[in-house]
Amino acid sequence: MSSFLPGRLPSLAEFDAGVQLLTKRKKSLRRGRSLAHGKRYTVEQSDFIIYARHEMKWSWNKVRDAFAMTFRQERTVPCLQGCYYRTNMHIPMWDAEGFLLFGERDATKPLQFNLKGAQAPPDEDVGLARRHPERAALYSWVHPSVQSQARAWAMKRQEQLRERGQRRKDALKSSGAAKPKYPDTLPL
Repeated sequence: MSSFLPGRLPSLAEFDAGVQLLTKRKKSLRRGRSLAHGKRYTVEQSDFIIYARHEMKWSWNKVRDAFAMTFRQERTVPCLQGCYYRTNMHIPMWDAEGFLLFGERDATKPLQFNLKGAQAPPDEDVGLARRHPERAALYSWVHPSVQSQARAWAMKRQEQLRERGQRRKDALKSSGAAKPKYPDTLPL
């Protein structure tokens, strides 16, 4: 037996008690500071917050707890709210059938609105499935009924974007302009 190993390993209960003690000590050292100060949210994390608030209608405390369980990261409620409100400043616009609205015929990005602004649609669902159905259809944490509706909207938008891309390619061919750098379709 090597000299650096203890004579007796702790029992599982003793080990768990030690881990809890270390966790409490670490939390007390962090108190008053942001838990993930300066760390950016991924697209999936931002989408999770939107989904939790709109589709699930969870309180901020429940969003915080579910976020920690899903992504294994602790974030404070104000941090989650900051991400939520920043995301709400750039929501794509769509019509009654779910198609994206574009300002100009050849625009590559859809029109956007701010949820707090005067452009916000009254009493309309602005959750993840409506904003970004192509992403909502792929996440494992999205409820199956929401995923199926998101797939339907994603297919509509995929076809819309494919047609717009084809029109743009045809216009570029006829004008002799350079080939676009990025593809026009989204993965499903």
